[in-house]
Amino acid sequence: MFFIRKNREFRKIYIASNINTKEEFAVKLEIRTTSRCLLETEACILSHLKAFGLPELKLFGCNNEYNILIMELLGE
Repeated sequence: MFFIRKNREFRKIYIASNINTKEEFAVKLEIRTTSRCLLETEACILSHLKAFGLPELKLFGCNNEYNILIMELLGE
């Protein structure tokens, strides 16, 4: 379970914390009604490019309203 605590306005990247481990993650949300699923493409690229300096993909999924991408939080 994750708790979203703040939003980086300029890119709509949310910071979420695992309530059990306190580990922080970057979360991106995309409304599912968009014609192109850019987050799915980004998740695919991240999963293939496991290189130094790129965030590690933790999870990609969806619910009724949003596509959700959870990845390693880099920097501040």
